[in-house]
Amino acid sequence: MAAQATSEQSEAYRALRTSVLLSVASRAPQTVLITSAKIGEGKSSTALNLAMALAQCGSSVVLLDCDLRKPVLARLLGIQNERGMSTHLTGHDSINDVIQQYKEQPNLWLIPSGPIPPNPAELLCSEAMESLFGELRRRFKHIIIDSPPLLAVTDATVLASAVDGVILVVESGVTPKKFVSRARNILDGANARLLGVALNKVHMRHDGYYGSYYSGYHA
Repeated sequence: MAAQATSEQSEAYRALRTSVLLSVASRAPQTVLITSAKIGEGKSSTALNLAMALAQCGSSVVLLDCDLRKPVLARLLGIQNERGMSTHLTGHDSINDVIQQYKEQPNLWLIPSGPIPPNPAELLCSEAMESLFGELRRRFKHIIIDSPPLLAVTDATVLASAVDGVILVVESGVTPKKFVSRARNILDGANARLLGVALNKVHMRHDGYYGSYYSGYHA
C-alpha cells in the first residue's frame, strides 16, 4: 500500500481488492474505473492503493491517471509527469515513452496524466484512447483508472462506458445523498457497470481514539 496507509487502511484495501476480484461471477474485471461524485472524496488514493494491493498478489497492474484536469498520482508516487496520457493521446509519445515502472513495487506500472491539455474529454473518447486500452489489455492483467469526478465534467462518463466496471468513492458523512444518486444515474445513462460504492474516510472507534480510514466496499 501507499507509505502513508495505516494497518487498518491496508487491510481495508485488501478487502476492496477481494471484492473487486469477486465482483463479476464469470471472471474478474480487467479494467476498473475509480471515480467519485465530487472532488476531495479520495478517489485518487483509492485508485493508487487498489492498484498496489493487486500488484502485491503478483499480478501485472497498470495505473492510469486519466484525471487530465487535476492530476495527483505522479506527485503521490514521486515520479515525473512531463510525459503521460496527454502526450500519448496527441501522438507526441509512444506507450513505451510514457509508461513508468514503480520502483518500490515492480508489478505496478503507471501512466501519469502528462501536461494538462485544453481538450481532456475529446482525448479520452478518441481512437487513440481506444487503441491504448487495447494494447494495455494485452500487456496487463489489471488496468486501474483514476478519473475526474462525475458531477464536475463529462470525462468520467466517457470512460465509464469503455471499462469493465466502476467503483464510486463516497466520503462518509460529507457527500450528500442526492449527489450519490445523481452520480449513479449518470453511470446508468452511460450503461456502465457499477461494481460497488466504496465508503471512504469513515471514523471508527479504535484503541481509545477516533481514526479515519478507508472502510469497506458496498455493492
